[in-house]
Amino acid sequence: MSACYMWLTRFASLLILSHTAYAKEPAYVHLDVSEHAYPEKVVQYLKNAPEKKKKIAEDAYEHAQHHAARGRNTSWGSVYKSCMESISLYPTGKAFLLGIEARLKHLAEVDKRKPPAERGFPAKVLQQMAGQFDSAIAVESHERSLDDSRRDQLVLHRDCLKRYIDTNQAEADCVPLQWAGIVPVK
Repeated sequence: MSACYMWLTRFASLLILSHTAYAKEPAYVHLDVSEHAYPEKVVQYLKNAPEKKKKIAEDAYEHAQHHAARGRNTSWGSVYKSCMESISLYPTGKAFLLGIEARLKHLAEVDKRKPPAERGFPAKVLQQMAGQFDSAIAVESHERSLDDSRRDQLVLHRDCLKRYIDTNQAEADCVPLQWAGIVPVK
């Protein structure tokens, strides 16, 4: 089966489960993807998110992890979509971290297919990813899903990405810039 078909069937089943399980809840039951880069909105949603959404969000995250573990054959677009679904249901730092990695790697793959004169990341995308790092850090202060070293990595990743956005100077050891293909992987 193709990765797209597998993702679509997985998404459809999660959609059906979430609709039947939450039919009595108010219409605004998911965090909108456009809000993922706004820590205050993410934390506010998390404070009110029904605990029962946690399992469906965890399933979506595990689906993303499964796809991310495929090595060279990873469909980073599918990983990103599953992470965004997980975050929209019940935000966690681990889903944000994998989602940011997947988004940057996916965009790097797309960028490689462009003619050299058209390559590069729009500042808007990098700013959005920095905002998602901020949201991940904020979520981790309310509900921990990462160990101490991975939480520290969140801060380091966010800081080096923000320095790049501010100065346009790429640091060779900045992992998000490595994911994005802006600097070579060490």
